[in-house]
Amino acid sequence: MLPGYSQSDTAAAGAAPDVSAFSYDQAEIPVPRPWTSENFNNNPNNFQFVVIVDRTGGHRPGVFTAAVDLLNLIQPEFVVNVGDLIEGYVEDESVLKSQWAEVDGKLKRLDMPFFFLPGNHDVNLDPSEKVWFERVGANRSYSHFIYKDVLFLLMSTEDPPKRDPSEDLADKYERVNAGKVSSHEEAKAIITELEAWAGQVSISDAQVEYFNKVLAANPKVRWTIGFMHSPAWVQEDPGNFAKIESLLADRPYTMFAGHTHTYNYTRRNGRDYITMAMTGGAVPGNTVGHMDHVAWVSMTDNGPVISNLLLNGILDKRGAVPTLQDFLLYRPRQITQTGQSLGIKSVPNLRDLGGYQTSDGRTVAAGLAYRSNQLSKISSDDMAKLNALNLRNAFDLRTEVERKKRPQELPTGVNYVVLDVLADSPQAGPAQLPPC
Repeated sequence: MLPGYSQSDTAAAGAAPDVSAFSYDQAEIPVPRPWTSENFNNNPNNFQFVVIVDRTGGHRPGVFTAAVDLLNLIQPEFVVNVGDLIEGYVEDESVLKSQWAEVDGKLKRLDMPFFFLPGNHDVNLDPSEKVWFERVGANRSYSHFIYKDVLFLLMSTEDPPKRDPSEDLADKYERVNAGKVSSHEEAKAIITELEAWAGQVSISDAQVEYFNKVLAANPKVRWTIGFMHSPAWVQEDPGNFAKIESLLADRPYTMFAGHTHTYNYTRRNGRDYITMAMTGGAVPGNTVGHMDHVAWVSMTDNGPVISNLLLNGILDKRGAVPTLQDFLLYRPRQITQTGQSLGIKSVPNLRDLGGYQTSDGRTVAAGLAYRSNQLSKISSDDMAKLNALNLRNAFDLRTEVERKKRPQELPTGVNYVVLDVLADSPQAGPAQLPPC
């Protein structure tokens, strides 16, 4: 070590000192020093990777391409996909190969490895499975690998593929494609029914046995991370996934899935189960839980640390230039102005209180508190939107007269509290004004 220079005394015990990593002149910078610690977060056993999700169901041009470019900005060590990269659902092999060629053209720009996993759009009708196997060079749609003592399980929920819906559902889908439906609501209901069918989990006995052997051969890895397309854990009949889940019971693990285009987090069996939203896929009817994003996973000594990166929250060194603003129109509860309306038609004055400044200079977070002049005569569609806000408490500041005239309507499970702020007033004139 050079005279007058110090290596951090908090370096890992037994590790060979790296004099080039961090050094300073103790004479020029005496104690106290202008930093908080010399314990740098540079454990060589830890690493970062990204999980990327659906771009199908009517993909929006430009989003997935932008995601690839932005991955090169944040430089993960590798990327794992949870399926649905091509639109599929055709029986023309040349069309399928053309769709994959389009995806490959985008992925060629990636600086790091990309791991494939099939979704229902990737593997379905003949000959999609044949094209898939030709691409991945194996006769199965599931696999595994180990990286820095972490076991990665790439499970297939399309094993075997769900090739044909029922005759009734197929007829409904044909009516949607031909425009022979009575309303947008009917079309939406048919698509929902079709997606439910497509999302059914199909895991073969052979796949269970494969992962049984993999887990038995790797009992002491520091963590196991599972990936699948359809989130099997939300289904009434998860099929053979329950067997794989039981094989994981004695080890720490994390699960990732996609398919629904709606973000969901749940704690199950003491572990994290995450259903991601989309990276350019079709946007469902409502806007709660829908976002274009990737999951940034940092593997640490205590397990994975997971962050969701919105694509329009990642900018290159030029900043917010137009070419990076044109994709991703959807953000969860995005606040562009204080008191922003949620746009619910039958409750037109329902506003998010996020964005307001507090007296101590802080800002109210979005998605936590709302205000409205009333909650009555709400349409069924709008009640579903209210329900999606996950409200816990509703405080009614109206007078008794107002409450009788327009009774409160709330989603099931919301705690309703009456706080009549004019109850002690001898003249409650303001309460007689019509709502606006």
